[in-house]
Amino acid sequence: MAKDWNKEIEKFKKETETEPEDSNSWYNFGMANIQSVGAKLQSGNLDAECNQKIPVAETALKKAIELYPQHGRAHVLLGQMYRYTKQYDESIRYAKKGLELPPDSSDWFAAAETVASCYMLKEDMPHSIEYLELIKEHYPDDPLTIFKRACCYWQAGNLDGAEEEFEHLTKIPGGNPNAPSCLQQVKAAQAKRSGAKKEAPKEPTRDEETTKTVPEVIKEPVKDDDTPKKVKNAPKTPSKDEDTPKKVKDAPKGPNKAEETAKKVQDAQEKAQELGKKLTADIQKVMASDMPADKKGAEVTRLQKDFNDKLTALMKK
Repeated sequence: MAKDWNKEIEKFKKETETEPEDSNSWYNFGMANIQSVGAKLQSGNLDAECNQKIPVAETALKKAIELYPQHGRAHVLLGQMYRYTKQYDESIRYAKKGLELPPDSSDWFAAAETVASCYMLKEDMPHSIEYLELIKEHYPDDPLTIFKRACCYWQAGNLDGAEEEFEHLTKIPGGNPNAPSCLQQVKAAQAKRSGAKKEAPKEPTRDEETTKTVPEVIKEPVKDDDTPKKVKNAPKTPSKDEDTPKKVKDAPKGPNKAEETAKKVQDAQEKAQELGKKLTADIQKVMASDMPADKKGAEVTRLQKDFNDKLTALMKK
């Protein structure tokens, strides 16, 4: 049977009045206020009730910390509340204190996941990866953080790391329904990157550039007998260069089909990479949000379909 959190609020409120110096009474009072609007808070749909109870919870939890600065659970819960109200810097600051709790506790996991998710939402992938890897040390098979870690690696350009994490996730029963398609997309990105490196034109050396721009001149040996003696005051015979009209400066250069094709391929690859980065960022935001799991899956599927449609259209050009 579900708790009646409004009754719990009244009970814990009385405890703060009878035991005002007890940090746990204030923690329980703050926790009850948050739990009473938990679903609305996590979904981001804050209404009048939320706007009334969240400030009460914030005050109560800060009072608990004031009375007992080492109150880890109060720090974690306050950090989670700030996460859901999109105050990410404050969330990180408070949740980090929870990392002093035992790693095998649910509060430690909540603290680490909150910090990592807030960094993701701030699009700070290096710091997010740092805390997601910390979680991996203690919870290597947690599906949620594996998926987030894979997405962060992908966004940061670490395709090997992303592939390894998605591969791991596909082997965990009920891990994540989107893992197989994400794995295929990462492998495709790997293939494109490898192909781009192989097809990249070699930069010519200075000597090669000179050879291409200056035609080779074949000189016939000159014999003294073949060379007429210079006649004093003889009219100067125009040289071959003088006879030849000067090359028109800045004459338009004819199009090079190979260069045009290479440029089109390069442009397409760059646009594909941009689409891939946007997809990863969008998926990260969905996974870092607190919408229900079924809605997360549906939204990720929609994002992937949109990506595939745009990529197909790009490849046809």
